[in-house]
Amino acid sequence: MKRIVLLIFLCLAMAGCSTKAQLVPQTESGKTIMADSFAISSVEDRSGYAFESAEENFSLAEAMRTALNKALTKEHLERADSEYVLVTTIVSYSPGNAFKRWLLPGAGATELKTETAIMDREGTVLATVPVERSIAAGGGYTVGAWMYVFDDVAEATVDVLKTVVRQDVAVK
Repeated sequence: MKRIVLLIFLCLAMAGCSTKAQLVPQTESGKTIMADSFAISSVEDRSGYAFESAEENFSLAEAMRTALNKALTKEHLERADSEYVLVTTIVSYSPGNAFKRWLLPGAGATELKTETAIMDREGTVLATVPVERSIAAGGGYTVGAWMYVFDDVAEATVDVLKTVVRQDVAVK
């Protein structure tokens, strides 16, 4: 019986978190990306989410910018004078609730969906990197997910950007 309960718990824990990220080339640009670094141009919040209490005066755009800068710097991919700039849009956000996730997996999910455009300095969009992160199950160990979800999304975005840099993938 203990093994069954443990197996169910492990399945819920593993299925409770998901991240989707990919590189979507903009073929109509006709340009290639041969990047060795990126500069963060802007981060915009279009989620429409507003915290209910004044104590939670938290800027989603600033949290995303900070997390993205940290992830790029960690991989030595951030350079202010880079030929390529990143324009990130927060498409949707929900802070979720760890207690609800613990009671009923799927309820109280923390979710963050972004889209990052890779552009040249002339403003031509060369590719986009949509990222979706969902933390749908768990209890105490997911407390604070409403904050660390930004780091998770930034790291997933940078992992996709690394494929352009590390493997010299030319996106046409």
